[in-house]
Amino acid sequence: MKYISVLFLFFSLESFGQVTFKDIEYMSDFSDSDVTWYRIKSGKSGLINKDSVFLTQPKFEYISTFRDGIAQAGIKKGNKFLRGFINQKGEQITPFIYDYVYISGNYLIVEKDKKYGMLDNKGNYILSLDYDLIRNYDEFTLLQKNNKLALFIENQGIVTDFIYNDLLDVFYPNYLLLTNN
Repeated sequence: MKYISVLFLFFSLESFGQVTFKDIEYMSDFSDSDVTWYRIKSGKSGLINKDSVFLTQPKFEYISTFRDGIAQAGIKKGNKFLRGFINQKGEQITPFIYDYVYISGNYLIVEKDKKYGMLDNKGNYILSLDYDLIRNYDEFTLLQKNNKLALFIENQGIVTDFIYNDLLDVFYPNYLLLTNN
């Protein structure tokens, strides 16, 4: 019984104890942000600000560098690695349900079960998880479904049918060269 109490106390301190600087194994630079990520010896990551205030406990498997106040983050659930996005307070912008995530322009691109979707920076779907591929080029976005491309423009929606085979060139700011055989 004595070992169980000591073991419980050890895990309680380990799980709920405060992080200190001596626990940090690595810390990213602040770049253009007031917040960055740190990693402790166990491999878990959390957030810290420029005033040396720990904003989150080390609960993430990884955190990317912040871009416009948003970072990619990953957690482990069982033997599955899941990704999502967090803000500079460590709060979830999206749930951690995706296989792959990245930021492209002003959009959050997500992939789950080999289907892609596009979200705004608040985590709201602009394009649902229905596409084989999404490529954002700031002024426009190419969508792929069944090996055919279509063009999406914000505030206009999908402006072409899924009939194109390839994007050959972009002539900024007004022209795209798409092919359909």
